[in-house]
Amino acid sequence: MGGQSFEDIVASIRKPLDYASKDGFARIGTLRGVSALVDDLCGRLLLLDASPDKSCIINELRELFKDFDEAGEAARKRAVSRGIELAGSLEDGRPCQKRGTGRKVGER
Repeated sequence: MGGQSFEDIVASIRKPLDYASKDGFARIGTLRGVSALVDDLCGRLLLLDASPDKSCIINELRELFKDFDEAGEAARKRAVSRGIELAGSLEDGRPCQKRGTGRKVGER
């Protein structure tokens, strides 16, 4: 799928996250294959723009969704919420601001 812009790829990441977060996360359990999707799309983003701030955000996003498909509902909700924030940072050009414990989605 060549030719996608940075903005198009961020929108492709955001689409399932926005869907899952609607109506109080009523659709969170319907997401499948998100780990692989986010990993692939983040790889494409890094090829398009590997600046330090964007790389920091992209790598956090990639790590956040690494074990998403196996995670429980509460961890999925946290990942989707943070993923939407990170995608927004990429869309708006905000600098990287790492947050959280650095744990993957399924870890306690």
